[in-house]
Amino acid sequence: MKLAKTKNEKFLQSMAISVSAVAAGIVVKKGFDLLYEKIYQQDPPDQNTNENVNLVKFLAYSVITGIAINLVKNTVQRSGTVLLEKGKGLEV
Repeated sequence: MKLAKTKNEKFLQSMAISVSAVAAGIVVKKGFDLLYEKIYQQDPPDQNTNENVNLVKFLAYSVITGIAINLVKNTVQRSGTVLLEKGKGLEV
């Protein structure tokens, strides 16, 4: 692998890490949506158009998915940053 030497290459590597982190967050959110639908046989609270949404379920779902998404995104970003700092770089 070649190391990033120019500002453009470093920028592209940074963008690749960010896009990967966002993609990982989307995958986690979709996974939680599918899991919720399997367990409760209804749409997740954040997608439910019914006005009678259980507030406890809504808050719990929002907190759990928020924590999981941020944990995954931060892990992906940190892993990519560590690779760059160690000099291994990412191939662009």
